Amino acid sequence: MGRVSFITQFEQPKRNLMSNTNDIQQTMEQISTGKQISRPSDSPPDMVRLFEHHNEQGRIGQYKDNITSARNELETAEGSLGEVTNLLQRVRELSVQAANDSLSDRDRELISAEVDERIEELVDVANNRLAGQFLFGGTETEDLDQLFTVERDGQDQIQEVQFNGDFNPTNKQIGDGEFIPSNLIGSEIFQATNESARGDFETVAFDTDPDVDEYDFAEDPLKDHNNIPKSKGYFQLNDRQVYYDTNEDTIIDVAERINDMGITVESMFEEVRGVHEDDVVDLEDNEITIAQDDLPVDVEVGDRIRIKDDDGDQQILRIEELEFDDDEDEVTIRLDDDVDDPDDVQSVQFIDSAGIEHSPTEARELDEDNHDVQFKLKSRTPHEIYLRDFDRNPANGDGEQGLLNDLGIIGQNGEPPEPRERQNYPVEYHDGAFREGKSIFDTLIDFRNTLQGEPPADVENEAEGFQQSIEEIQLGVENILVHRSIAGARVNRLDSAENRIEDRELHTQELISQLEDADLAEVITEHERLRTVQEASLQMSSNIMQLSLANFI
Repeated sequence: MGRVSFITQFEQPKRNLMSNTNDIQQTMEQISTGKQISRPSDSPPDMVRLFEHHNEQGRIGQYKDNITSARNELETAEGSLGEVTNLLQRVRELSVQAANDSLSDRDRELISAEVDERIEELVDVANNRLAGQFLFGGTETEDLDQLFTVERDGQDQIQEVQFNGDFNPTNKQIGDGEFIPSNLIGSEIFQATNESARGDFETVAFDTDPDVDEYDFAEDPLKDHNNIPKSKGYFQLNDRQVYYDTNEDTIIDVAERINDMGITVESMFEEVRGVHEDDVVDLEDNEITIAQDDLPVDVEVGDRIRIKDDDGDQQILRIEELEFDDDEDEVTIRLDDDVDDPDDVQSVQFIDSAGIEHSPTEARELDEDNHDVQFKLKSRTPHEIYLRDFDRNPANGDGEQGLLNDLGIIGQNGEPPEPRERQNYPVEYHDGAFREGKSIFDTLIDFRNTLQGEPPADVENEAEGFQQSIEEIQLGVENILVHRSIAGARVNRLDSAENRIEDRELHTQELISQLEDADLAEVITEHERLRTVQEASLQMSSNIMQLSLANFI
């Protein structure tokens, strides 16, 4: 048996005492903090898991904050739309009253005054804010003083209301990979009817220009048209980007791409109503004579006419008078200005006259000798179509303009907008484009103006104007109710998400507690055991320390 040295007899108790002291200190720390892990060295694997759980807690906290923020926005917006609903229901009551022939001029004057105040109130509600942000504005509204701006006449009455926001949703993350729009878009909410925008005829018709007679829009790429350059690019339609390559795409390819996106706007082609030069009976100065059978039935005074010459140049004029000659079955159209070159006219087109609509598939089958068409965008649900045309070469100040400009939908007279890099919203529609659709503001303004003896141009008299107001106001109410339902459904979704997040938060806290929290009863028991061991060790060590050299003689 080996001999135990004197030094070893001293060192071993010393080490045991130090170990016991450390264990006692650790249990004291656990008792005072309530935590069994205070530093990575306590348990590196558990500390890694604990760090992950604490990160999870941080994410959960952010999700809960986003849920609260989104709920506040949606509930505030829904409250504002409740005010709009009550306002419109009151105006609808007034429109029904106004349609009564027994009302006196004084009665209509009083109704007009109330409607005027309701228009002001509607603009105020549409410009509501929460925490400094517009409720119905999209994402790019920081620099706006007003989301909806107005134009007034000499009597300080609102004659036009313009939405200046965008179509982008404010998405808030309420879970892992789960987002919810917390805003409602003003161009969708405050719309009474569907909207459409029909492009300029020149860009997509078969008979476009003598130099490009062979251009077939159903088969030939866009670059083959003399007015469309070779390029790649994109434009924004509502909240989506539509990409194109004029080197390969036909206009029908672009139209089909839009329809495949599943958005609330569809593309189509509408037949052009008009006559070619061979069908013009007479043309002199500001008068055009054609056969009555060639005049669309819906053409009326004030409509626009496009005169195209053999060089592809065009002139847009308005109809001032229609004179019918039943003996000759002809009609003479008097315009608001002279035709620039009567001897060089190629075609006369009625811009504001509705033609037959064709889907992109149907348009491929049209007979190119008998059909001229225009590219058209039309909303599936009531909203103002959002368009932004991005320049093909933003770095070049003199770069080419985008495809929407080429198609004659936006860009005043085909001129590039300022700044050159992109077409800012609200869009500036091309002079040759035809746009249909009414906002709720338009409807109320038309109703008030009809009460004042100025019905809109698309009705023949005040009675029709009142009936149109009744119908359009009802459409506006229905659209508001749809968006109130959307807001309510989103709030319900937030409630469900909040319940899931709270369950997840509780589970995460339990996992953290299992790793981090100390079992105080167990730790106190261990602490007392260690103290007893420490006292025994000290007693034994004191006996060893009393040894002298005499013990080794």
